[in-house]
Amino acid sequence: MRTPSSYTPNPYLAVPICILTLSLLCGFGAAIVHARQGPEPKSQVALSVGNIANVDLDSVYAASGGREELAQKDNELRIESARQLSDLASVVYLSLGEWLEYATLNSKTIKTEADLARLKALKALSGQQQDELSALQIKADKDLTPADKARMKKLQDMTARVRQTMPNFEQDMQADRAAALELFRRSQLVKLRTLIGRTAVEKGFHNVFEANSLVYSANDLTPLIVQRLTKKQGK
Repeated sequence: MRTPSSYTPNPYLAVPICILTLSLLCGFGAAIVHARQGPEPKSQVALSVGNIANVDLDSVYAASGGREELAQKDNELRIESARQLSDLASVVYLSLGEWLEYATLNSKTIKTEADLARLKALKALSGQQQDELSALQIKADKDLTPADKARMKKLQDMTARVRQTMPNFEQDMQADRAAALELFRRSQLVKLRTLIGRTAVEKGFHNVFEANSLVYSANDLTPLIVQRLTKKQGK
């Protein structure tokens, strides 16, 4: 997670599932899946009717449950982001450095005992300083000593800096979430490519084009791959 000094608005922050799905199909469809049964170099495999097949990636992706998995992953990431933001909003009575330390530790997937202890200590400190500020604000102005006024101003300024940082930090978290979702999408693509390549090898094809990239092919692997995906999922 980046520090506020590196925060920049990112147009990729909120990427709808439909757009990600479309980009999966477009990015995947532009490539050719090369499948070989031996050590023969790709450059020596000539294109011919006998070694070219096609596949409808939209149908394959749908049969794999990819859209549902992507939507579920997106929902999980959103829930986790909301949890982290809620937690961060509850500890704003810290210095900016302490708050960023808390944010960094809180974002770790696996936390050590030392991490948990530090998180607990920082949360307690935020609570103490919140109570201190509230007590000072309740006092009448005439009852505040110069030291009280200086301390109150310090606590107010400290909290204001954290609150000003939070929107940028939230943007950064959204960008991280979008990147994680894209990584998950790419892992889906790798699995589909592997299955298509393996099926092509079994059927003796050296090249597989996405259906939209090939005007015509008598060899359509889509029904077979969809059947295997459906059978694998027990549908």
